[in-house]
Amino acid sequence: MTIAIFGDALLDPATGETVREAVVVIEDGHVARAGRREGAQVPRDAEMIDAEGLTLLPGLIDCHVHLTSLGEGLDFARELTTPPTLELMRAVRAARRTLDAGFTSVRDAAGSPAGVRMAIDAGYFPGPRIFVTVSALSQTGGHTDAHFICGADLDIPLPDRPHMVVDGIENMRLRVREVIRAGADWIKLCTSGGVLSPGDQPHHPALTLDEIRAAVDEAATQGRKVMAHAQANAGIKNALKAGVATIEHGIWLDGDAIEMMLDGGNALIPDSGRAALGDPARRGGQDAGLRHRQGPRGHRRPQGEHPPGYRVGREDRVRHGHRRGATRIQRRRVPVDE
Repeated sequence: MTIAIFGDALLDPATGETVREAVVVIEDGHVARAGRREGAQVPRDAEMIDAEGLTLLPGLIDCHVHLTSLGEGLDFARELTTPPTLELMRAVRAARRTLDAGFTSVRDAAGSPAGVRMAIDAGYFPGPRIFVTVSALSQTGGHTDAHFICGADLDIPLPDRPHMVVDGIENMRLRVREVIRAGADWIKLCTSGGVLSPGDQPHHPALTLDEIRAAVDEAATQGRKVMAHAQANAGIKNALKAGVATIEHGIWLDGDAIEMMLDGGNALIPDSGRAALGDPARRGGQDAGLRHRQGPRGHRRPQGEHPPGYRVGREDRVRHGHRRGATRIQRRRVPVDE
């Protein structure tokens, strides 16, 4: 099947140039030709799509999403009354909205099991190409330890979503193997505390350097890379020392950490979700809340947690957009599909 899309313009991200009066020809699901209409070979039996008044561009890449999240902070009453199957169904709606917003590839940073990716690939429901982490791993009392002081535990392991809490080097190796067995494309660690977790603070590091190294080594043996939820400065540096490929959030990034990233060819995935942290000594899970994220005209963003903002895909720069005086980090490309 051949489809020809005619638009007013075509943006080429590789060069930054815009071609006017453009056409994109798609054959059997792959882009065969793209450029000016004049002289373009368009088969007569092609399905014609008129995109008059629009600019055509390649699909966008979002390197940090949570498709099973509603993106409205943590409502404990709601979570305690939400069955795991309903939580999973959130990904179906978010996947469609994400694709409709122009994102054709995303990396799910925990929550979606491999079955979501497989269902999209099989055509059960529309969605982008997904790279899943399945479970985000943290230490006891860390960012993904959902055990509360009252005794309640919101982390319910599913058959295809391994338990997220892990301590010790050998246990870390085992858990990474389990997550890969569950179908993970990337491994996610939490090398610092977070905002909504009950037992830690975002400016404190988490996991030992040896534990992080064990995860990186084990992942590498099976062709996977590691991403790190890292807000604390020490947590960022530990992750970089251990060989983690991407740093998520990077809130307390400093000049030394930037130099380490430049030397290692790492990527910063800052996203543009802002947390109302206030005093950094306050407990993230008790005193901080997430603001609602809205798009133009007040519409909610298409996917679970983070709106499309400072995204890292095939760019040659990482833009740190959390703070005033944005810091740009020159880096080598870290492909999302490796």
